This record gives sequence, C-alpha cells and structure tokens, in this order.
Amino acid sequence: MSAPLHVLHTFANNATVPYLSWFAERAAREGNVRYSFVNMHPSRPAMIDEMRQLGFACEWIPYDDRHRKSGLLRALPALYRHIRKHRPRSCIATCSTIACPA
Repeated sequence: MSAPLHVLHTFANNATVPYLSWFAERAAREGNVRYSFVNMHPSRPAMIDEMRQLGFACEWIPYDDRHRKSGLLRALPALYRHIRKHRPRSCIATCSTIACPA
C-alpha cells in the first residue's frame, strides 16, 4: 500500500477563505488524507484557530503583498522549513496547493 497523501494548502493575502471551512470539515470526515494549511498574511488570521479546532496543522507566515518581492523573499524560508518539517518524498504543486506523500 502506498503512503497516504499529505496535502499542504497555501493561501496568500486571505484572512478568510469562504469554502475552506466546508473543505476542512469534509476532509476531517474522510480522514484518509493528511492536510496542513499555511496562511501568508500581514496579520495572524482567525482561520488558523478554526483549522486547528478541526485537528489540522495550520501555520501563519507574515507576508505583506504591498512589498511583494521583499515580502516573498522573507516568507520563502519559513515555507521551506514547514515543508521540510514534514519531509515529503515528492511534491506536486498547483496554484495554491502542494500535495506530497506523507
């Protein structure tokens, strides 16, 4: 049997994502895929607490899109550390999601 899939969702500049609560609740019910969320936003978004209450890892990386280039350069090391913490063997990246075997 192959390793379970670990999906790392990254969001930039969204303090709230309307469909995320629905998605997270469904993911919690399914239980066969591991989900983590990373939110890149200037201030700590409230959705982090909501995702943690559902049992998902959720981290905040300070990021200000008013200074897009320098903000991204500051945020990338933190994003890299988060990915390395989970030690994926391979990753598939799409617009805002990175899917990695756990």
